[in-house]
Amino acid sequence: MAATSDITINEKNTYPPLDKTQVDEDGNSQSDAAQNVAIGDVLNYEVKVTIPATAKAGDTIIVYDTPSAGLTYNGDIAVKSNEGSATVAAATGDDVVSDAAWTWKITVTADSQGKDVVFAFTMTVNANALTDGEKENTSGLKYGNEIGRAHV
Repeated sequence: MAATSDITINEKNTYPPLDKTQVDEDGNSQSDAAQNVAIGDVLNYEVKVTIPATAKAGDTIIVYDTPSAGLTYNGDIAVKSNEGSATVAAATGDDVVSDAAWTWKITVTADSQGKDVVFAFTMTVNANALTDGEKENTSGLKYGNEIGRAHV
């Protein structure tokens, strides 16, 4: 049997970047550390998914958000921006992430490759928000066999 030399395998597919930000009333990003919040305050969030340029029409991206115990989702998610014509709808059946506040499904179209889809929603600070160290909440996505997350 002949010896083989080292080989390099280059991934041809790219994973969709996921960016979660807290925003103020004017849509400007806010630093979580710079905020002073109290029980009952409403916080605005945006989650941006960039559809990979290598995605194929018909591919799906599942996007979801799981709040920390100190935040209550207000049920008001909206697609703020869809630069291409990707199909964006609330997830159903096996696509729903069980512990998430919301789950949406993006179906890639030919003209949405490389474009952004932005979701906007609010959460209210609740009585479980007692310590500064417990604020983290997570948005994530599933694409192919991979799972990615963004934290605020």
